Amino acid sequence: MKIRDELNGQNFDWESGKIIYQTTENKMDTNFSKYKKVEFLEKNSPILDEEFENEFGGCTYPPIIAEDKEFIYFVVVYDGRGDLEKISKRIERYLTAPIPFFGY
Repeated sequence: MKIRDELNGQNFDWESGKIIYQTTENKMDTNFSKYKKVEFLEKNSPILDEEFENEFGGCTYPPIIAEDKEFIYFVVVYDGRGDLEKISKRIERYLTAPIPFFGY
């Protein structure tokens, strides 16, 4: 998997988007690692195209948070597997659409 592919799968707007990435002490277990550095990623950053595994048992999903003109994107972890989710910045949207529930 790649961050870029995951964002594309969520229809991330690259023109208006911003991405914050945190490097960690241990890339093999980002869920419990100490964070080292936080940075904005440019849309051509090679970090967005690095492969990572996403299996149950040990979260290696890169720690990111992103936003575009309409949504906030973030990683949700359950039993060691990460999934990229999003929520609208306009809460009125959820008056006529299901409210997201990110628990499992």
